[in-house]
Amino acid sequence: MLLIDKPRGLSSFAVVAQARRSLNVQRVGHAGTLDPLASGLLIVLVGRDETKQQDSFMKLAKEYEVTIELGKFSTTDDSEGRITENAEIAEYTEADIQKKVQLFVGVIQQTPPAYSAIHI
Repeated sequence: MLLIDKPRGLSSFAVVAQARRSLNVQRVGHAGTLDPLASGLLIVLVGRDETKQQDSFMKLAKEYEVTIELGKFSTTDDSEGRITENAEIAEYTEADIQKKVQLFVGVIQQTPPAYSAIHI
């Protein structure tokens, strides 16, 4: 198993492909896709025994850190799209923001953006 600090701009698949080439091993996978716009720890599994454990790694708790820019809307719902609206935002206290953040804690039903690659 390799713990790789995936930089922004690379897909998880690209990281796995590089590991496959560098290690000269065909059986390489990962335990959770990171968006190309995201950076962070990617668990890369090398070899048959490790890749068989993928499900157990996928079930582990995860933690995310995010930087957001309030009031901007884009065609892709992320920083890569064309900005379509630059709304004025109200003044928020830290307590206001913490209250809103709690809406995203736990099991939620999320609607993927139109540009998302949805696996059905």
